[in-house]
Amino acid sequence: MMLGTDLDEDEEAKAAMAIEQEALREYQQLAREEIKETLDFAYYHLGNDGLSAILPHLQHEYLLNVKTLDLSYNSLNDAGLESLVQDLASFGSPIETLNLAGN
Repeated sequence: MMLGTDLDEDEEAKAAMAIEQEALREYQQLAREEIKETLDFAYYHLGNDGLSAILPHLQHEYLLNVKTLDLSYNSLNDAGLESLVQDLASFGSPIETLNLAGN
């Protein structure tokens, strides 16, 4: 009977898809765990505007794992640094060392 074979194929396809999704979740978890604990932006000369532009993109992917952030020599002023501190605090950043030398 053909109907039984179609159901078996559908079940196999669903099982294969579930395995692929689980493998993808595991890969994503490993990728997050391998994210560097240090981000070095020293001498990038970002300025306040550059820092404001990249910070939202870093928050979810990187800054949740980063322990050291080097922003030395980036021409950041008091307003930029205040904004940085507020942003880091707003999402519970685990940063332990923040290098702001030469700003």
